[in-house]
Amino acid sequence: MAECTIAPGWPGPPQHVHREHDETFFVVSGVVGFRCGSDELVAEAGSPVTAPIGDPHTFFNADPDAPATLLCSVTPERYLGYFRDLADLRPGPEGVLVPADVLEVMARYATEPYRP
Repeated sequence: MAECTIAPGWPGPPQHVHREHDETFFVVSGVVGFRCGSDELVAEAGSPVTAPIGDPHTFFNADPDAPATLLCSVTPERYLGYFRDLADLRPGPEGVLVPADVLEVMARYATEPYRP
């Protein structure tokens, strides 16, 4: 399980698919949006949301003015290493993570960008 604090209005990662694990989110505070394919929902504090293996999904802070906090549980837990590996990446010249570096980490954890 990992705790994530999401900055106000953060647009989230691109939609992606996990091939070897489920992902369940529990909104602790704030308002978090979830997109699965073309479906979208907004979850308030106390709401659980699950993305099963193979379902395209992303999440984002639906409030432009306040942070949000969520717990993320992955089964099996091997995927938690993904967050540690992302934290080890260094930003590129523009101050953000280099997409090719992120894609390489994703591939190590059976995760790929969603391409409709």
